[in-house]
Amino acid sequence: MVNVVDDPRHSSCVMPAIVDRSPVVVAIGTSGCAPVLARQVRAQIEALLPGRLGELARLAGQLRRRVRSRLAASQRRSFWERVLGGLFGTQVLAGRADMALSTFTAELETACATPAQARGEVYLIGAGPGDADLLTLRALQVLQCADVVFATAWPPEVLERGPAAMRSSSTWARSAEGAR
Repeated sequence: MVNVVDDPRHSSCVMPAIVDRSPVVVAIGTSGCAPVLARQVRAQIEALLPGRLGELARLAGQLRRRVRSRLAASQRRSFWERVLGGLFGTQVLAGRADMALSTFTAELETACATPAQARGEVYLIGAGPGDADLLTLRALQVLQCADVVFATAWPPEVLERGPAAMRSSSTWARSAEGAR
């Protein structure tokens, strides 16, 4: 394989910009059209992803067998979403893996002892003047994990930040004016 910078005719491949939080790896490519843009996007993603994200992924991988043996398949996804986005994930990302393992064990015991039932949380997200670029990082994270979004006056640019599956379904409730 040969990659000649700014000479696609003499190149047999293009090299993506890489964000490496191994085992989590993100590659950004532009098919050689705009390598500077790829580097800029990489810098933005680098700033968003925690430095210990790979440690969180490795630890979750080590714990998967325990979860698989204790929880039904229908419970696992919501368990992982809650644990990775909750105190356990926060502790690992802060470098407190020993404390995180105790938290994980408690969360797993609670999940096993509690009958599978619908459990939810409600978040209020302000979109300010409606500019999607002004949403906080936490607001984007919550929006990405949402099952349902009630929005009164958000423009499409803000709603498009939600999960792709929701954008193509009727899960958006555009008018929540009557909800109190």
